[in-house]
Amino acid sequence: MQGSDMYNIAVKEILIYPVKSLGAVMLSGARIAPKGFTHDRRYLLVDEDGNFLTQRQYPEMGLFRPLLLQDLWKVTAPGSEDSIQFDLVPPGDPAPLRVKVWSDYCSALPYPQAINDWFSEKLGRTCTLVFMPENNFRPISQDKTSVEGSLSFADGYPFLVTTTASLEELNRHLPKQVSGLRFRPNIVLEGELPPFAEDNWTHFSIGQAKFKGIGPHGRCKVVDLDPLTAEADGIVLPALAAFRKQDKKLTFGLSTVCLNASDHPQIKIGDHLQLEG
Repeated sequence: MQGSDMYNIAVKEILIYPVKSLGAVMLSGARIAPKGFTHDRRYLLVDEDGNFLTQRQYPEMGLFRPLLLQDLWKVTAPGSEDSIQFDLVPPGDPAPLRVKVWSDYCSALPYPQAINDWFSEKLGRTCTLVFMPENNFRPISQDKTSVEGSLSFADGYPFLVTTTASLEELNRHLPKQVSGLRFRPNIVLEGELPPFAEDNWTHFSIGQAKFKGIGPHGRCKVVDLDPLTAEADGIVLPALAAFRKQDKKLTFGLSTVCLNASDHPQIKIGDHLQLEG
């Protein structure tokens, strides 16, 4: 389907996750930076040894609600209106910390102790909020591609693309309907396309951005967490195991990189996808 948009595929949702594993922020449009969407997973909570914290260990992290207030972030704790605000970039000139995300070590800037105390109290464990500056380098995973680039605190690749058709097909295999938020996508597409057609997209464009599809994204136990309650229901992974096992991984969504990220392209809801290969 060279150059085809025959399915009339368009962007339904754009999402970022400013602090890795915390809640999503839905946007009407977003600008792409070399590490991914602006603000996406540029912040991270780490333990005393610099190891990253995620919903895999602390499911309640997904219930923290971030909100952008011009030049500040506001994060509200689960089940309350108790919130904290912090600058987009840590103030002053803090000494960098060495942090670990999976097998990657990288440098990040810590926030003041008052910010860390709030998160530590709400999570019930000592932690530190850190920020990744644009000039700090963490390489894109080379497991499935030779495309080089810098990554935020995301898992492997800067973007995850899903489609409503694939979610509808998955829901047909489940005892109850689940939300696409379980899969923490960055771009959700809708249109007249078959379920899991995205598995085979290699090159495509949306708005001003040119993307390369890396391959289906392997899923973990986070997809079995209800994003509204953080409770595990154990229904999604078994369903994926039944019909979405690829290379020993259970997959949903397309791992993706932006080929013209240095141009800072923009995309918005309603933009159409153009398949190029």
